[in-house]
Amino acid sequence: MKKKKFMALALSAALVLSAFSPVFPAKAQDTQPSSAVMVENDQETDRQILNFNNDWHYKKGDVSGADQTGFNDKSWVYVNLPHSTSFYDADNKEAYLGISWYRKNFTIDESLKGKELLLTFEAAMQKAEVWLNGEKIMTHEGGYTPFVIDLTDKVNYGGDNVMAIKMDSRPNTNFAPGKTNPDFQYWGGIYGEAYITAKDPVHITDAVEADEVAGGGVFITAPDVSKEKATVKVKTHVENLSDETRTATLETQLIDEDGTVVATKTDEQDIESKGAVYYNQTMEVENPRLWSTNTPELYTVRTTVKVDGVKKDSVDTTYGIRKVEWKREGLYVNDELTKVDGANLHTEIYMLGNALPESEIYQQIKEYKENGFDFLRMAHYPHVDAFYDACDKYGVMVLECASGWQYYNNSEAFKNSTYEELRTTIRGHRNHPSIMAWETSLNESNYTYDWAVEMNRIAKEEYPKDGDSYAWTAGCIQWNAWDIGLGTPQAAIFRNGSQGAENANNINKPIIVAEYGDWTYGGTYSTTRVTREKDNTYGKKGGDEGMLIQSDNAQESVALMNSKDYVGASMYWDYADYAGFDAGTLTYCGVVDIYRIPKHSAYFYRSQRDPDIDLSEYGIESGPMVYIANLWDQDADNSEVRVFSNCDTVALYLDGKLIEERGHDETMWGPHGDTSEVNSPSADAGKEISTENLEYAPITFDLSDYEAGKGELKAVGKIDGVEQAEYIRRAPQAAQSVQLVERNDGKIKLDGSDAKLLWVNIVDENGTVVTDSYDEVSFSVEGPGLVVGPKTIKVRGGQLGVWVKSKRGEGNITLTASADGLAPASIVLETEAVEGLPEVPEGGDADEYEFQETADANIFLGKATSASTENIKPDASKSELSEYAVDGDDNKKWCASSGSYPQWWMVDLGSSTKINTLNLSLETAGIAYYYTIAVAEEPITDENVDQYIVVDNSQGSTDTAFTFENVKGRYVRIDFTKQANNEWAVLREVSGTGESTNIALNKVVKASSVNVGGNGQEKAEYANDGNMQTKWCAVGGQGTKDHWWQVDLGTTYQLSNVKIHFESEEGAYKFVLQGSTDGEHFKDIQDFRDGEGCGNLVDVQLDETVQYLRIYDITTGNMSKYWPCIWEVEAYGEKVDYKPVSVSREKEMTASSSAEGSMPEYGSNGVPNYFWYPATTGEEWWMVDTKGIYELDNIQMTWNTEEDHYYFIEGSIDGEHWETLADHTTTPVSAIRPYDAVEGTARYIRITLPEGRNSQQGFGLFDAYAVAAEERGVKSIAELESVTVEAGTEWENMDLPKEVEVVLEDDVKTTLPVTWNQDSLTQTGEGIYTVKGVVSAIPGVAMEDTEVTLTINTTTSELRTSVLEYLVSIVKDLDTDGVVESVVAEYEERLAAAQKILKDVESGSVSVTQTQIDEATWNLLEIVQYFSFKQGDKTELQKVVDMAETIDLGKYLEQGQDVFTETLTNAKEVLKDGDAMQEDVDTAWRALLKAMSELRLKPDKTALENVLKEANAKDARAYTTESYQALLDAVADATDVYYDGQADESQVKAAAGSVRAAIAGLVVKASGESTDDSRNTGEGQATTDSKSTANTEDTAAPDDKQKTSQEKDTGKTGDTSTDKSGKNVKSAKTGDEFNAVPYIVVLVIAVVGIAAVAGYKVYKKKKDNQENGQS
Repeated sequence: MKKKKFMALALSAALVLSAFSPVFPAKAQDTQPSSAVMVENDQETDRQILNFNNDWHYKKGDVSGADQTGFNDKSWVYVNLPHSTSFYDADNKEAYLGISWYRKNFTIDESLKGKELLLTFEAAMQKAEVWLNGEKIMTHEGGYTPFVIDLTDKVNYGGDNVMAIKMDSRPNTNFAPGKTNPDFQYWGGIYGEAYITAKDPVHITDAVEADEVAGGGVFITAPDVSKEKATVKVKTHVENLSDETRTATLETQLIDEDGTVVATKTDEQDIESKGAVYYNQTMEVENPRLWSTNTPELYTVRTTVKVDGVKKDSVDTTYGIRKVEWKREGLYVNDELTKVDGANLHTEIYMLGNALPESEIYQQIKEYKENGFDFLRMAHYPHVDAFYDACDKYGVMVLECASGWQYYNNSEAFKNSTYEELRTTIRGHRNHPSIMAWETSLNESNYTYDWAVEMNRIAKEEYPKDGDSYAWTAGCIQWNAWDIGLGTPQAAIFRNGSQGAENANNINKPIIVAEYGDWTYGGTYSTTRVTREKDNTYGKKGGDEGMLIQSDNAQESVALMNSKDYVGASMYWDYADYAGFDAGTLTYCGVVDIYRIPKHSAYFYRSQRDPDIDLSEYGIESGPMVYIANLWDQDADNSEVRVFSNCDTVALYLDGKLIEERGHDETMWGPHGDTSEVNSPSADAGKEISTENLEYAPITFDLSDYEAGKGELKAVGKIDGVEQAEYIRRAPQAAQSVQLVERNDGKIKLDGSDAKLLWVNIVDENGTVVTDSYDEVSFSVEGPGLVVGPKTIKVRGGQLGVWVKSKRGEGNITLTASADGLAPASIVLETEAVEGLPEVPEGGDADEYEFQETADANIFLGKATSASTENIKPDASKSELSEYAVDGDDNKKWCASSGSYPQWWMVDLGSSTKINTLNLSLETAGIAYYYTIAVAEEPITDENVDQYIVVDNSQGSTDTAFTFENVKGRYVRIDFTKQANNEWAVLREVSGTGESTNIALNKVVKASSVNVGGNGQEKAEYANDGNMQTKWCAVGGQGTKDHWWQVDLGTTYQLSNVKIHFESEEGAYKFVLQGSTDGEHFKDIQDFRDGEGCGNLVDVQLDETVQYLRIYDITTGNMSKYWPCIWEVEAYGEKVDYKPVSVSREKEMTASSSAEGSMPEYGSNGVPNYFWYPATTGEEWWMVDTKGIYELDNIQMTWNTEEDHYYFIEGSIDGEHWETLADHTTTPVSAIRPYDAVEGTARYIRITLPEGRNSQQGFGLFDAYAVAAEERGVKSIAELESVTVEAGTEWENMDLPKEVEVVLEDDVKTTLPVTWNQDSLTQTGEGIYTVKGVVSAIPGVAMEDTEVTLTINTTTSELRTSVLEYLVSIVKDLDTDGVVESVVAEYEERLAAAQKILKDVESGSVSVTQTQIDEATWNLLEIVQYFSFKQGDKTELQKVVDMAETIDLGKYLEQGQDVFTETLTNAKEVLKDGDAMQEDVDTAWRALLKAMSELRLKPDKTALENVLKEANAKDARAYTTESYQALLDAVADATDVYYDGQADESQVKAAAGSVRAAIAGLVVKASGESTDDSRNTGEGQATTDSKSTANTEDTAAPDDKQKTSQEKDTGKTGDTSTDKSGKNVKSAKTGDEFNAVPYIVVLVIAVVGIAAVAGYKVYKKKKDNQENGQS
C-alpha cells in the first residue's frame, strides 16, 4: 500500500483504519448508488486509506455469469491481496496463463457520501475487466502499471456492493510486453495491493487518475542543487468537486528525518466549482542533506490543503534532494563521479510469483544493497511502488524500465499502449530520488526510430527539464533517440558498431551496460547458471564447483566493466535465479537463489565495496568483510581455497593454526582469456589474467597439505595490520537437527496479507549446514498464520525457504519444522496487530494451497429443457414449465399438463458430458415412483429411448440419487411410465455433477463483433456456454465481412471432432476452420468457402493439435437475412503436452558464404541485431543442424530490413534428402519477422536465398519451433573408417570424428554424437592404435549408449625446425659468467633438450611433434631473458637497421615517416657510438622496430574513383531534392578524401561507403512530382541504422566492428597472400621481401625482454616453491 503517498494526521493506513473502518462485509440491503452532490463542510478532515485487500473470492479459470451481482461464488476460495495465481518453485516454474476471477462483497459507510472515493489497484496481470454491481466500469490493459477507478457515483452507500474482476494473464500483442514467451513469467493475479482513498471535495488529486501531462498530484523537482544550498520546487494539483468556488490555501513543508521543518511555503488561490488549479511553490534549503547511494537522506514534503483555515486534505511525499548528471566518463551524483555496481532484478520470488508483501520487498532491497550492489535495473518492466520506496530508503540507484522483451509491434494499439504505460510510470514514480534514468526503450527489441523518438519526447514532456532536474533516457538501439546508450557485451557495446560505445558517432554519449556476466558465457547453456546445491536434476553444475565457476565469470566481467572508463553503470544478469523461458528449468544465473539464499558470488560483489564506506546509519551492513568461498565439505577443492575480502590482507587459520597471511591475488582465471567478450569462450580460451581492474581481487590459499572436509577454517581480514573482519567455515558433520532462520527481526502484520520468508537449514551438532542433505522437512503452524504452499518440502544442499503468511487475529505465530531422524525446530515469529480490518468471514484467510471447492458445479443448472407437456396456467407466474426443473430453486417445479401417463422431461447439457452423479427432487419424499433415465449423444425420442436407458425403475423405486462410472452423453431424458401416489408427473429439481468432454465449453472466447440490438447482447461466450437457447451473433448485414469467432481451449489438444451449430438450416454458411498453438498465427484446418454453403450443423472430423480454434471469414448465402450467428460450438479431443520450443538456437550452423564481419552463427545466436549475411547476391544458403529429429511447428526469423524477401525453407533428417517446408520464391514476404507454419520431420533446416536479391538482406534470431519426433530405433551403426594423425599429436589435438553415421529403423540415415575415452587408447601395432567411444542418442532417436571402436594410424610429416635451429645457434655459447647458478642450470637443461629434439628430428624419429619443437623454442627463449645482457652488443641492432634500410618510403603515407626517419637516424648513430651501453642499443632497435610497424601503405583509391563516377552519372531531375542533396554532400566529402594524399585506407573506405549509401538512398520522384523537397516516409526508409547502406564499415553486414581488438591489431601487421604453390605467405606492410626468420626471433626477444626483471622474480618464486615441495 502506498502509505507514504497519503497522510492522515501523520498516521499509517493501519492507524487510520483503527479510527474508522467503513469497508466491511456486506449486508443485504436494497440501496441505490448515490449521485448526490459533494458537499463541503467546515469540519477538519483528512483523507482516509481504506484497506481493500481482504476477502476476495477467487476462481482459476473462466466462469460464465461471474460478472453479475447474483452469481453464486460460495464454492470459491477466499484470498487476500497481493495474490498470485500460481505456487512457484524450482519444479513448477510455468506461470498460469489464462482467465481468473475475483469477486468481493463490501459496504461503503453512509458517512462517506460527499467524499471522492478512488479505488487503486497497484498492479494486476495483464488485462483486468472490472464490474461493480453488474455494470462494467473499467478495462485496464498492462500488467505492470497501477489503475485507479473513481467509485464516487458508482457505489451503494450503506448497502451491498459486489465487485467482480476478470483477469487475463495471457500475453496480448495489442499491449506491451506482447511477447508470447519472454525470458520471464507472466505471474498472474492481482499481485499489487488495493485500497480506497476517501477525500474531501477539495483535495490534492491522484497523479495517475488526474491524467494530466507533467501534472496531477504532487510533482517535486530540485532545479538548483549544491552542498551549500538547494532549491526545491513543488507543483501541486488541487481539485474542487464541490458546487461552489472555494478559496484554498496550500501549505507545503519540507521536513527532515529528525522531524524538523526546514522550509515552508504557503499560497492561496480561488478554485472554481468542478475545477482544478496548480500551485507552483519554491523553497530554499540551506546546507541540504543530499541523497546519494552512500547517504540516502530523505525529506518529507508535506502538502496540506485548507479552506477557510480548516484542513481538508494532506499528502506526505518522501523526497531526496540530489543532482543527477550522466557524462561520457560516468554518472555524477551531486557533482561527484559515482562508482556503480549494479544488477538486474525481476519481481518474482519463490511460491508468491510477483505477489510480494511490502515487508519482503524492503528486506530484499536491503540484502541487495548489503551484497554490494548500488544500482538496480528494474528488468524488464516497472515494479510495484514499494520497490522504489525501498531503493530510496537504502540508497539503491534505479534504472526504470518500460515493459518489453524482444518484441515490437508497429500497430497503433501496441504503440499507444507503450506511450500510455510510460506516462503512467513517470507520473507515479517521478518523485523517487533513486531513479537515475528512464529506460524508455523495449529491451532487445527491433523498434523503429520514429517510435524511439516519440518515447523520448513523451519522457521529456512528462518530466520537463527544470535546471538540475532532468529525465535522462536510455535505449538499447536507435541510440540517436536517447540521452544514454544502453547495450550488452554480446551486442558489441564495446565495439564500433552503430550501437557501439567506440563508434565515432557515440564518442561523447554516456554508456550503460544493461546486462553482463551470463549470456556471453554460453548463451542458454551459460556456465554462469549454477545451483547453490551440488546435486540437481537440471544438468547444471552446482555446489563449490558451480558457484566458483560463476564467480570466475563475475570476476572477469567486473574487471572488463572497470577497464572501460566510459562505462557509467553496469548491471550483472541477474541478481536472483528466476523462471525464464528455458523449458523445465529455472535460469540459475543469480548470485542468490529463488529463496534469496546467497551463492559464493554474492560475497564477491560484497567484497567490491570499499571498507571505509559505513552505511550502518541507514540500517545497511557494510564495512570490512571477509568470506570463505569454499563449503569445506568432503568434496571441497583444497588446492585453491578462495576468499573474498575488501581488507588489505587475510590470515587463514585451520583449527587455530595459521596457514598463511596473504594479500590479494595478482592474477585470476579468465574464462575468455584473450578472446572476444562478444561471444561465448571456447573450451580452451581460458587463461590467467590480471586482477588490476578489480577493486579487491580474491585471495587464494593452497591447502593441498590438509584434508578437505575436516576441521574449522577461520579467515581474518586485516587493514593496516589490524584485524577488522572474521569468517568461520566449519566442515559439516552428520546431520543432527532442523534449523529455522529469520532473515530479519521485523514483526509480521496480522492483516492477512503480510508474510515472511524464512530459511530452513539441516545442520550438524555445531550448527553447520550439511551440504549433502536433501531431507524432507514438514511444517506445522500455531497461531494466526499458515505455511504458503506444500507443508512438506525437500531441502536442496541442506537449505531451502518457507513462507509464513499472516491471518487476521492476535498473538504470535509458532512455526515448527521436523524431519525424520532429526531434532525438530520451532521458532516464534513476533506479530503486530492491525486494527480496523473487516471481520474474517467464514472460510476467510484460507490456505489456498490446501483448498478444495466444497461442491462441484451443477451441470444441469440453467440448461435447455423440453417436455412432453407443461402445466400452463392463465396466470403465467403460476405455470409449471420444464425449465423450472433446472433453475436451482426447489420451490418451483415442472409438472405435466395432466395426470395421464407416460410423460417425459429432457435436458440438453449443451455438449457431450461424462455424468458422475444425478439427483432427482420429486414431488413427495419416500414415495416409490415409476420412471427410467436415458442418456444419449443425440436427441432422445419415443422411438429410440429404450436403447439409451441407464436407470430402469419402471417397476417402482424410492431411489433419487445416482452415481455413474461410464455414462456419457449430451441429452438426459426422464420418462415417467406409471402414476404413483395419485400424482401428476413432477420434477422439482434435477441436479448433478460431471465433466463435459466438450473442451470448448465455457472457455475464453472473442469475436469480430457482437450484436447488441434486438433482444439484447448476443455475446461471444454464448456460443460455448452449453445452452442451445443462447447464441453469438455478429453485426451482419449486406456488405459486411471479416466475421469470425474464436475460442482458447486453455491448453493444447489433439482435436478429433468439432461441431458448429449455426443459427439456421437455410443460412448457407461459408467459412474456414482454423487452428493455432499460440493465438497469433493460425493455419487453415478445413475450408468450407466453396460450394453451396452449410446448414445449421457442421460436423468436422479432424486430427490437429491446437489450443486456439477459430471460425473465420464467416459469410451466409443472404447476408441481409442471415447474419453470422452460432448457437453452440463443441470441440472434442485429448489433452496433449505440445509446447513447441526453439530447437535451432546456438546449434551448429553453416552457410554457403558469409559477408565480411558476419558468420553463420549470427543467424541464430539469440542476440538481437546480429545477422547472417551472404557474401554475394547469387544463390546462397544457410543451414542449422538442430542435433535432434523434431516435428516442426513453425519457423520464424528476424530480417534486417522490412522489404520483400524471397526465399524457401527445406528440412532434412540426413542432410541429403530435402523436403520443402515453405516457399516464398514466387510471392515474397515483407515482414521483419515472418511466421511460417510448417509441417514435417527434420534435423537439418536450410534456407535458400535465390539469385538477384538485395545484397544486404540477412537475418538473425532464427527460430525453428518444434517438438521431439516420435523416437525411431537404430537399425545399424556404420563402420568407422580409420583416421590418420601425426605421430606424437596430443589427445586434445587429434581431430577424431564427433559423430557416427547410423541407419534408423525406417532406413533413414542420420548421425549420432560419439564421446571418445582417452583412457582406452591402446597401441595394437607399429604406428597403429585403437580407441573406444560411446555413441549416444539424440532427441527423436531411441538407443541405449553403444560402444564403438576407432582405429588411429600415425604418420610423420616434415617438421619446422628453422627457428629453433637459429635460436640454438645464437644462444649455445652464451657467456654465463656472473649468472645465478639456478638460471645456468635451467639454461643448460633447456638447451640440451632443444639440441636433443633437433638431433631426434635429424635421425628421423617419429616421436617428435611440432608442439614439442615450438615449446622447446619458447622455453629456450624464455630462459635466456634472465641473463644479464652484455654491453655494446650491436648484432641485433645492425640486423634491424639493415631491414629498415630496405624500405621504400614512397609506398607509404607521410604519417609516421618522420618518426621512422628520426629513429633510423638515431639507430645509426648508436651503431657508430663505441661507448653505447646495452640499454642504449636495445632502446634504439626496439624504437626502430616500433616505428617500422606503424608505417602505413598508401591506400588503393580505385573503388572510390569508380563510385564517384557512378554518382556523377546520376540525373538530379530523377530524384527528390533531399535525397540528391545527400548524394552531393557525400560526393563533396569523398572528393576531398580522393585528393587528400594523406587519407588512409579506413578514410577511403568510409568515403566510398558514404557515397554508396547516398546512391542507395536516392528516392525516385513519384509520377508527376515537382522538384519541391519531399520526403519518403514509408516504413523502413527513415532509419539511422547503418544496415541500410552497402559495404560501409558500419553496415548491417558487420566487418571490423565485430572483431576483437586483438584481431584488429593482428590485421595491422600484415596481409595474407598466396604464392604460386598455393601456400599462405605472410608479408610485412613494407611490401618488400626478406628472410623473416631472424627478425621473428628479434621481435619475440624484444617483447619478452621487456619483462625480464619481473619474469626472473616469477621464475625465482617458482623455483623456490618447487624446492619447498609446493606446487
